[in-house]
Amino acid sequence: MALKHRTTRTSVRTKAIVSRIKTAVAVKSGQILCATIADSNGVCKLAKSSNDNQVIGIAEKNANQGKPVSAFQSGICNVQLTSTASESDIGKSVYLSNTDGSGTLIAPGEGGHNVIHIGYVVAEGNPASVLLDLFHIVYVN
Repeated sequence: MALKHRTTRTSVRTKAIVSRIKTAVAVKSGQILCATIADSNGVCKLAKSSNDNQVIGIAEKNANQGKPVSAFQSGICNVQLTSTASESDIGKSVYLSNTDGSGTLIAPGEGGHNVIHIGYVVAEGNPASVLLDLFHIVYVN
């Protein structure tokens, strides 16, 4: 008896979604989010390297302040950058910048900043397509 092989097509854009969490500020698709506390409740806000180290993912869609938002934690998604990624930037690392909710291709190096790896550029543009690989590297003292 021959085994039957069935092929299914899956999207490259896989998404691991955080439970929908309320936003402390208005959020745009592709912005980098971090966890925070407001009114004794866990909410999310736009992350920046100077004061945030709890990156939880990338906003899937736009959301108004106080409304729930879902976030990508793995796979490929669009990420807002401080500058447009070019073809020569493909494969480079993306880090959390000090601009609210944005990534950068240059790791922060000044004191008082967290170096947080967001992922790797896989397609040019702004927002750029990024293969997510979220992790905290170091706090620069």
